[in-house]
Amino acid sequence: MLNKIITSIKNFVHDPIGLRRMKRDLDTYYSLLKDDLHTARKETSKNFDEILLDYKKYAKKQEDKATFYCMSLEHIGDVLPDMIWMKWADTGKYAYANKSIRDGLLFDTDPVGKDDHQIGFAATEKFGASDHNFGAYCAGSDSVTIELGHRKRFIEYGMSGGKPLVLEVYKNVVRSTDNNDIIATVGCGRDITDNIFTMLKLAEMICPKN
Repeated sequence: MLNKIITSIKNFVHDPIGLRRMKRDLDTYYSLLKDDLHTARKETSKNFDEILLDYKKYAKKQEDKATFYCMSLEHIGDVLPDMIWMKWADTGKYAYANKSIRDGLLFDTDPVGKDDHQIGFAATEKFGASDHNFGAYCAGSDSVTIELGHRKRFIEYGMSGGKPLVLEVYKNVVRSTDNNDIIATVGCGRDITDNIFTMLKLAEMICPKN
């Protein structure tokens, strides 16, 4: 019976801590049912209903809060000039991509659920291989980050949409709260193309070739 009750309310509860607390409460009532099934059912039926109602309300509140946070983070991400993204570790598919990376590198308005190969192929078809080859020079940085298991800095470069692009990229891993396994990678890329070209021009002025 306990398993049926827990199964029936898993759809309403998304918080592991709340679920453990709920299971503890239900275990208490279940022990009462075992002691005196007929009497306990009458005495605790209301309590079961109250528990279910409380957790439905709690879950709804948590869901509303999570929705608000997600919308807020999405809006914040879209106004930032840096490129920000998240990919699932097992598939390499995007879980999130802000406006800067969608417009400046991926050239895809909805990259979620796609991997770099799918997105890069579409961009190459659009701009041509010589005008969009960014991924060819920086492939494998996700794997390096996952293998290291901590934050790593990269300089990634190539042609993006017909323009040269140099990014200073920081990547890190996201771990599961259950078993500490790596479930995703997150990245932040800053466009330093102008800085690089300015440094090159300055170097030519200070140390001319002739």
